[in-house]
Amino acid sequence: MNNSIDNVRKELERFTAKISTDTYNNLFSQFRQLLDKMARNRLIDLGNDVGLEGSRLEIRVRLLFEHAGMEVEDGRLGMEDFVIKPSKKSGFYLPLVIEVKSRSKQSPEMDHLRQLDDYVFDLSGEKGVRKSGYKLWNKPSSEISGVSIGIWQPPHIHPERYKGVFIFNGPIGMPFENRSPAWLEDNQKKFVKDRGFCMISLELLIKWAEACHGDCERLNLFWQKIYETNGILEPYSVEVGK
Repeated sequence: MNNSIDNVRKELERFTAKISTDTYNNLFSQFRQLLDKMARNRLIDLGNDVGLEGSRLEIRVRLLFEHAGMEVEDGRLGMEDFVIKPSKKSGFYLPLVIEVKSRSKQSPEMDHLRQLDDYVFDLSGEKGVRKSGYKLWNKPSSEISGVSIGIWQPPHIHPERYKGVFIFNGPIGMPFENRSPAWLEDNQKKFVKDRGFCMISLELLIKWAEACHGDCERLNLFWQKIYETNGILEPYSVEVGK
């Protein structure tokens, strides 16, 4: 503990030496970035997992994905929390759009699920598809352009594809062992299934991250399960533990 406090003090000393403003908003933003940095470097205790929310929960989730062996990128400002792209060596190709939420109730807010849907929609280029339709493999200068190609019509090209992943911690403060494994409402189950979202509780993410750490086979299975899941992700012990 003393070593950790000493390191925090050193970080604060380095930070204060660089301060060049006295405005509240700028200082608040800089202090927030410093706290996030120290938390990610494990100099600051985020607190008990069952009570995590807001930025503390986001940091914890990011660290868990990184612990599992994934490379996490910041999302766009004011939009999705993270984007995770599979490595080229993994054999997977679909990036993950990560949204992290908590709530005092068992289920997330429907608006938060719609929010994730908006982010996936925006990143995937669906707006262009809706406005202009799919593009064909053949270019306008193709020999078959202007000809009725019927069943020979080439396959469609989708601009981009992303998998929506929703991380949820709730009910806040309730021990993991007392929480229900069926934490989605009926209307949410349909919404999630229709949009192909993978829903992961914080408790389950912790277990998957621990199982995947330093184990490429389990990490690949984690990727696979995320892609296959349109609903709540199953426990890691179903197959990984074998």
